[in-house]
Parts: sequence; C-alpha cells; structure tokens
Amino acid sequence: MCSEYEITVTKKILEENLSHPIVSGNDLWNLRVKMSMKAPVIVAKGDSLQVVEKTFPVMPFPNARLSGAQFLPNGEAVVRRISDLPTWRDGFQSNPCVVPMTAFFEPAYWGKEKGNIVRFSDDEIMFVAGILLSPKRPPGPNLSAFALITDLATEFMLGYHHRQVKVLGRESVLPYLKAQDARQRFEILSGSPNPSEFIVGRERSMAKGWERRVAEQEAKLQQEIAFRKMMI
Repeated sequence: MCSEYEITVTKKILEENLSHPIVSGNDLWNLRVKMSMKAPVIVAKGDSLQVVEKTFPVMPFPNARLSGAQFLPNGEAVVRRISDLPTWRDGFQSNPCVVPMTAFFEPAYWGKEKGNIVRFSDDEIMFVAGILLSPKRPPGPNLSAFALITDLATEFMLGYHHRQVKVLGRESVLPYLKAQDARQRFEILSGSPNPSEFIVGRERSMAKGWERRVAEQEAKLQQEIAFRKMMI
C-alpha cells in the first residue's frame, strides 16, 4: 500500500485545477513524502479551501480502505466499509481531506516490474481522498495526521500491485470535502472512478531480500482478486 509519494505543485496550479481560491501560507510545495513527515493536505473551512500541514504517520498505518473483505475462518468473506472500522470511522464521518500528489510509489512483487519500486503518475496533479486522524507514532495532537483512502484495484493496477489510492476527479473534490455525512461521502467516492491507467516508471530496485515476501504478497493479490469479483 502507499507509504511514499511526491508532490511538486504551486498554489496557483491547485486553484486552477479546482476552480476555487485556496488559503495557504505557502505558494510552492516540492516534497518526497515518507511516513512520519509533514505534508500539505486540502481541507474545507466553511466556504473556503485551505492547505494545512499534517503528518503522514507510521501508526495508524496511513492507508484507509474504502471497502475491504474480512475473511472468516470458514473462508466466507464479509465486506467492511471504512465507516464500520473504529480507526477510520470518525475521520471519514467528520474530518475529510484531499491530498495533492504528483506521483505515488508501490513495490511490484509480480509482473514485468517484479523486484522494483514503481512510480505511478498522471498527466496532471492527482487529488487523493483522505481523512484526518490522531497519530500514535509519531505522537501528536488530535487530528494532526492524515491517511490516504485506498480503493478497489483496477485491472491495470493488478498488474503491479494489489491495491491503489483513491484518485478523485476534480469535479468530486469539493463535494467530497463538503459532504454532510459518511453515507453521502461514500456515495461520492463510489461514483468517482479511478483512472483506468497511470503513467508507469521504474523508480529503483527493491532492497535485497524482497523475494522472501513474494508468497505473502501473492496471497494478498489472490484475496484482492476474490474481493474484486464480489464487488464488480
């Protein structure tokens, strides 16, 4: 899941993409974001949009699944939504954010990029749905951190990784931030399809020993494929 991404953008570009003025103390961001670092996120304050700095935490792990399958001992799969889970429930109900990014990085344990960290980008800035939360590690004040929302992997992404971040269409950013409750917010995300493809680049080789994780990751892939069949 996504634990590293980059953002290179100006305030002007954000405003042009969202067709909305933005309140911010900075005019430019150029960051390679890893866990425990601070990064810009967009929040709604009344009628305004603001860019604020929040922590991309180590704990809770900063990926919140929109919907996922819990596999019971008998093999039955039960669907769990983000609003069902205590770690993410309050953030999704009341504290949404949108995370601008230029690219995100995922390890590939199968396919043509097997053994590499892969860079995924689009022609334009991406806006990823997120939620604010209270971090445990590194510790911080209430709602001083954020998590990225992940979604059902597309056929394209399954060629590299078993999950993907939820990229919002520009027309869905404001409705997502200003939704009245979790039900409405879930419907907005469900109605905003992920890009069918991304621009792919090889970032670097994975560190020695990655082969020992292949079986575990392939098992996750099979679970994702099973869940995907349930939902499509």
